[in-house]
Amino acid sequence: MAQTNLYVYLLVHLISRRLLYMKNNQIELDTKLLIKKLKIAEECIVNLATQIGELRGKYEFPYLLEESKKMLADGKVKEVSASWVQKKFKIGYSRASELADILNKKKK
Repeated sequence: MAQTNLYVYLLVHLISRRLLYMKNNQIELDTKLLIKKLKIAEECIVNLATQIGELRGKYEFPYLLEESKKMLADGKVKEVSASWVQKKFKIGYSRASELADILNKKKK
């Protein structure tokens, strides 16, 4: 996460320096260089987001599954729906739907 913040900071710094650089009362902007650096920053952010998603799937999903099973066993919840899982754990619909499907299959 700190690495992402560093990339964003460097990107903003690069843009602000390039936009504020003045020569002969004209704003100089090397568009090709800026576009290239923006693409590199975007690739880094996409790679980091992918890694975060993989880690969430590896560590968070089993935890959410166990928590949901406990609630079902305790009788706190009678039936699991994707929207309930989504609201309870504040996750996206796709992950919530997958979790609800697994729980409902095990319940039967």
